[in-house]
Amino acid sequence: LFLSSMWTSADTYTKGSSAYHYILGYQKEIAQIYELEIETYYKRYKDVYSFNQTFLTDVTPSGYNDMNEPIFNDTKGLFNRGNGNSYGLEILLRKDYGPVTGWLGYSLARTENKVDGLNDDEYFVPRQDRTSTINLVTNINLSNFVNTTFGKPIVNSGPRWLLSFNFIYSTGQPITLHGSAYIAAGFPDWGIDKRNVGLYPAKLNTARLPAYSRLDISVTYETTLWGLPVAPYLQIFNVGNRKNVWFIDYRNELMENKVVQEVEAVNMIPILPSIGINIKF
Repeated sequence: LFLSSMWTSADTYTKGSSAYHYILGYQKEIAQIYELEIETYYKRYKDVYSFNQTFLTDVTPSGYNDMNEPIFNDTKGLFNRGNGNSYGLEILLRKDYGPVTGWLGYSLARTENKVDGLNDDEYFVPRQDRTSTINLVTNINLSNFVNTTFGKPIVNSGPRWLLSFNFIYSTGQPITLHGSAYIAAGFPDWGIDKRNVGLYPAKLNTARLPAYSRLDISVTYETTLWGLPVAPYLQIFNVGNRKNVWFIDYRNELMENKVVQEVEAVNMIPILPSIGINIKF
């Protein structure tokens, strides 16, 4: 798993990336309380790059440092060049007034890349592609919510309790499954061992992880202390303890001289409560 980002400047072997972005939007105020925004877009990318996984086998370094690590003075062979496009629809309904505020957003999107030498030079969806994403954010001023419920006037000053909900749902990330397996064993030991089983990938990102969803809740008390705005809070991340999958791993087990493969899902952060205080100077 390659976790780090790689940054380089453009040179003879790496052109500067460019994009054309077309947007069409519609906005309307509803009953002087709600605001509706609808937007569709198309974006065309040119000269986007992905890391070449076979870089060290294809390129000879210009030298080595004191730790015998290779030194490269240019980006020749470092990246695979490609093009891509994104298109989609975004809808946002927002409420900014009253004791209950927040917004509901939905995004329908598609991203496709075509990179030289990858996926048989066919288009594929990259890792960051999400077909559907839903965001729901709700902020409740508890004091004013009670006042409006019992017909009392809204108070816009003084200490207040705030209750907030944040819910997010999105289609799972694309992943590449293996299309076949092979065994690499050397003479004279031709025995099968789980350690010498290799996997050959299928088409890029043709499968997806399970959908991602999470609910966060926070309670905040806003007041002043020594003339400074102070807001202690309690926040609970991932209230439902949803086991969102980060990535999957494969385990090979040897049973009766046969390799049996198991899939292990590695999950993200479980339920996580936290307390803190915000002070504005």
